[in-house]
Amino acid sequence: RNKLASWLDTPQNLCRVIAPDVGGGFGAKIVWYPEFFVAPLLSKWLRRPVKFMQTRSEAMVQMSHGRDQVHEIEVGFEKNGKINALRMVISQNLGAYGDPTGLGLATLTGWMAAGCYKIPHVSTGFRTVVTNTTPVAAYRGAGRPEATFSIERIIDLVALKTNLDPVKVRQINFIQPKDFPYETHNEAVVYDSGDFPQALDECLRLLDYDAAKAQQAKNLADKNAPLIGIGFSCWLEIAGFGPNGSLEGFGHLASWESAQIRIAPDGSATIFIGSSPHGQGHETFVAQIASDELGIPFERISVIHGDTATVIQGIGTMGSRGVPTVGSAVKVASERLMVRAKKIAAHLLEAAEQDIEVKDNAFNVRGTPGKKVSWSDVGLTSFQPLRLPPELQAGTLEERLFHESPNFSYPSGAYACVVEVNRKTGKVKIQKMVVVDDCGTVINPLMAEGQVHGGVAQGIAQALYEQVRYDPSTGQPITANLIDYLIPSAPDLPNYIAGRITTLCPNNPLGAKGIGESGAVGSPPAVVNAVVNALSSFGVEHIDMPVTPEKVWNAMNGRK
Repeated sequence: RNKLASWLDTPQNLCRVIAPDVGGGFGAKIVWYPEFFVAPLLSKWLRRPVKFMQTRSEAMVQMSHGRDQVHEIEVGFEKNGKINALRMVISQNLGAYGDPTGLGLATLTGWMAAGCYKIPHVSTGFRTVVTNTTPVAAYRGAGRPEATFSIERIIDLVALKTNLDPVKVRQINFIQPKDFPYETHNEAVVYDSGDFPQALDECLRLLDYDAAKAQQAKNLADKNAPLIGIGFSCWLEIAGFGPNGSLEGFGHLASWESAQIRIAPDGSATIFIGSSPHGQGHETFVAQIASDELGIPFERISVIHGDTATVIQGIGTMGSRGVPTVGSAVKVASERLMVRAKKIAAHLLEAAEQDIEVKDNAFNVRGTPGKKVSWSDVGLTSFQPLRLPPELQAGTLEERLFHESPNFSYPSGAYACVVEVNRKTGKVKIQKMVVVDDCGTVINPLMAEGQVHGGVAQGIAQALYEQVRYDPSTGQPITANLIDYLIPSAPDLPNYIAGRITTLCPNNPLGAKGIGESGAVGSPPAVVNAVVNALSSFGVEHIDMPVTPEKVWNAMNGRK
């Protein structure tokens, strides 16, 4: 709304933006496309409604693309697998013209270059490149999947060169729980919490690593059986976005999030949030947090978002920041509102405020079960000045809060993938996918697992299927529809074995880290490592994504 009002030379109070349910964003909907300005400008000139529509092929070319980095990496390590030095130079394609989020991607990759490993000497640098392709901007994970892919491939290559188990190399190099808070090679990035060894141990348990290796050896000896590969990815991402000062380079001048809670005379609650969701489930987790804090039943809480005429300012839903920022704003606002609600209840019950507790939609006097008033009594009283304590005013049960965390949050995890590779065709089939996440406090386990499932599906798609391609002689896009641009459907994806460990984030009152992008960060290197592991008997050390049957067949047959 603010940007649109500026472009239209219209006061913000006269510019209203309504964002209904629009489906997933995944980064592409962060970008302000020229058409978003042209349509309302035409409407203003013509004084008639204007609707912008595009075909799928148009969207595939116009909508921002993702990833598109090239990494040049040097690593120094010892015979025992200990990594002492890492140098990474990142080349980031911006496309034909740069978007602010695209400009920041390489920075995020550089920040997370060392992943969850204790590497004493790390150097990163980047260059941005302008090409005649579609502009590149954020895509689920935005800079962190790129960093994770490179460091996890490096770990496997170190294991290969030292003839060590890839699991062992990871364990040797992990940052340990006692090391937190851990200062990285960049002063803006201080890891606050995690237990990487525990996550990997849980992943190995769920995988049954010994059984997987036994099956791998058995199939290798049987020339008629598919090759088996086992791959791991121990990952860490920066999320929550985070302290204000560090985000200026990404086009964000603030990183707070807002919440406003209003109690009605009947004791029901309406919560207005500035962050506009697109499938993340804000309506559910916001109501859950408020219900826990206020003692109001979930079904008596409504959540309003996506309309600038009703909500206060917000930053947005991106960077796995929903629960850490929006949830924290709701929690703190609820706590502050409860102070006044208990004051009213104590006044009505003629009791001390410290003796008031909330249970079953009512305020009780501790130790006196029969002495209570309902939330509807308290809500109604809040609009009756003559019944209120003298220090409170009518309408007092309303709270507005802008919450900002002092630091980013750092979700992490350990993923494992077992693949089958057809010796004749190079086709890859995922046999097993184990995902263990640490996202701190979980508000809704089912929603959290759903986020992981979706992210892993996109990570598998990146590893095995998806690629934007252009004709090298003409520059014309040749993947401008969903026939030529390959994405997996449900039958192409495995069932996931999901686990979770919990270490709390100290930088927000919920202890939450975020989980929206985790699956997309951790899964691509696990899949690629598994395929390369399956082809190790052919002397294959690396295959670039996407790992197509053609690339695999060529690798097995010594062709480039």
